[in-house]
Amino acid sequence: GHAEEAEECFIRQRYSPGRDCEFDWGEMYLTIDGRRTKLYIAVFTMAYSNYRSAFIFLHQDTQAFLESHRLFFRELGHVPHRMVYDNMRVAVKDFVGGKRPTDALVRLEAAYGFTHRFCNAHRGNEKGHVERSVEVVRRAAFCRADTFESVKAAQVQVAYACSELNTPLGVIGGSAEQKIEEEWGCMLPLVREVGCFEQRDYTVDKYGTVVIGKVHYSVPDHLVGKKVTVLLYSNAVKVCYRGEVVCEHERTPLNGWKLDIMHYLTTLRRKPGDVAGSV
Repeated sequence: GHAEEAEECFIRQRYSPGRDCEFDWGEMYLTIDGRRTKLYIAVFTMAYSNYRSAFIFLHQDTQAFLESHRLFFRELGHVPHRMVYDNMRVAVKDFVGGKRPTDALVRLEAAYGFTHRFCNAHRGNEKGHVERSVEVVRRAAFCRADTFESVKAAQVQVAYACSELNTPLGVIGGSAEQKIEEEWGCMLPLVREVGCFEQRDYTVDKYGTVVIGKVHYSVPDHLVGKKVTVLLYSNAVKVCYRGEVVCEHERTPLNGWKLDIMHYLTTLRRKPGDVAGSV
């Protein structure tokens, strides 16, 4: 007869407060400003308390990887001792004989003081919560509504869903929200943060905009022809002039124009007839 194939046995792990936090990416499609849009969600799960937090991004790239950690550690006000990652390209570099962390992960560890552990992707025994956490958060946030006016509005919904997951009704003494307080005393202090923006210089065009990719972002109209510095975050654009932030936009995944009418008040006072046919 055929030899029976042995089932794999997993050893249940005990987690220490404040030590491990598991991280993963998920994908999803939401309707943002009338367009079906592919977005990415970064999910953090504290292994001991099962406390979850998640952040939405336009791209699954190094900038989003850095910013997700900055946002999570700022939310906690503390830093776990170890981050657990699967073999994803923003955290792991391949080299002969093994794996090593990317420059972005090295930067994070230098800034925040945590260490890392890599596990095999999609192996539930190695990464206890996270594969399920992505699906749990995604379902909790978007099972009732997946249409939003902006990515920021979708993020508000994700934050609300995580809050409900962390403080479920009827749970006395054992909710994630209560257990995370126990973890704080065992975590590393939050001392400093990484910078998560790309800095570029632009000249404001005749329409009072800076063109980033294929998107025109408006700036106050008195800056036409002036050189400005733009800080590009994964989800935001900040425009600076002479060291001061003069305006901010949410980044859009759509090509076209992102205009704030308040930026054109001086011009519209001079040319009130231009309002009728304006974008």
